[in-house]
Amino acid sequence: MTPTACFFLLLSVTAAAEFVGGLSRRLLGEAELQQENHQLQVDNDLAERQKRVCDEVKKGPKSTRHIRVRAILEETEEPMSTHMWCQVGWFQRATPLDYAAAFNDMATAEMLLEHGALVNTDSFRNRHPLFNTMAGDPPAPSPAFELVELLLDHGSDVSKTDNCPLSGGQTALHAAAMIGRNDIVELLLSGGADVNPGTNSGGRTPLLYAIYEKSTDVARTLIEAGADVNTTDSDGDTALHNTAIYGLPEVIGLLLENGHRVDIHPLNNKGQTALDIAAEESTDRRDSPCTECVTLLEGAVDAAEAEGEGEKVLSSSDDFAEAVMIGEGGE
Repeated sequence: MTPTACFFLLLSVTAAAEFVGGLSRRLLGEAELQQENHQLQVDNDLAERQKRVCDEVKKGPKSTRHIRVRAILEETEEPMSTHMWCQVGWFQRATPLDYAAAFNDMATAEMLLEHGALVNTDSFRNRHPLFNTMAGDPPAPSPAFELVELLLDHGSDVSKTDNCPLSGGQTALHAAAMIGRNDIVELLLSGGADVNPGTNSGGRTPLLYAIYEKSTDVARTLIEAGADVNTTDSDGDTALHNTAIYGLPEVIGLLLENGHRVDIHPLNNKGQTALDIAAEESTDRRDSPCTECVTLLEGAVDAAEAEGEGEKVLSSSDDFAEAVMIGEGGE
């Protein structure tokens, strides 16, 4: 073969190879494009189904809501996670389970958990389904004991706190005390909730919330469970101060009778003791005197003086306004 013929043969082979390579690349590109288009369609379908789920759960509980949500989740063979975010306003989000919890929609919550919904996912304000059951946004109309129990059975963290600007640091126990649900308070405590989870950003503990809401049953449960009775709120008021503010002699009795070391002499930010407040004709939380509160607190002061030999005691009644040294004859 002449050099010229060899050259043209090589050129032909090279051209053929380039043609085949180009064809392969084109076919591969078309396959990749088809795959990308397919994935895009799958993603779009999934996004559309997620939106439909969110639209359904946002409407609130209805007898057939869980059936429609289940139908959306199971309408194709493509797996669909129930861990999705539903937009709430411009910069906030919540999961379908958050909505089911906030609306106390037991049937939908059960169905979502059956499909793998996560119970400890934080929605906006760091709130999770257990918290939203009692203080959701939208607010829960009537917290369901069974729904709280369901979430606890699925591993909901009773110690998680929220970061709401006005009440950040609250746990589910704070929320249950705030709405006066003693049955849920007892359930949370049996599920491992700390009876002393600390104060929220407003300086409130579960016990203080129970007093604010005049919920004697909740206060009793928390006191008997070992709640710290001397923690102060942002005004420097202890549980005893607040019982005087709200006029709750029964709770004063609980505080004094349950063997807890109640400090009856601390001063709040205004320089008042609980007895000072109880002796007032009215407060911003009661319109009339609380004579029974005064009687109980005066008795507590007398008992403290009798037992406090050598101890400096602040008397809180109008008749005893200065510190005395018990057992030392000082005034």
